[in-house]
Amino acid sequence: VDTVRGSGDTAFVVINGYYDKILAFKYSNIFLPDQCIFHGLQTSFYPNGRKSMQGTYTFGKKNNDYKYWDMKGTEISEAQYKELNQ
Repeated sequence: VDTVRGSGDTAFVVINGYYDKILAFKYSNIFLPDQCIFHGLQTSFYPNGRKSMQGTYTFGKKNNDYKYWDMKGTEISEAQYKELNQ
């Protein structure tokens, strides 16, 4: 856990996940008493440390641009999500 901020039964947490001591992901979440919701920047990494995916969630819904890279760091695709407007 990288960052924890909370109030009452709610906490905002940034979680760093590792695989063989190499950063594999960094996710932002809101923890409520009965659920965990993605909220904020979500980033996944290849074993070589380069980003594989990056995008943003807002209260559990994909929002704005998501980018995907290959293992060499070349952007291979981009998608735009507007789940908040649905």
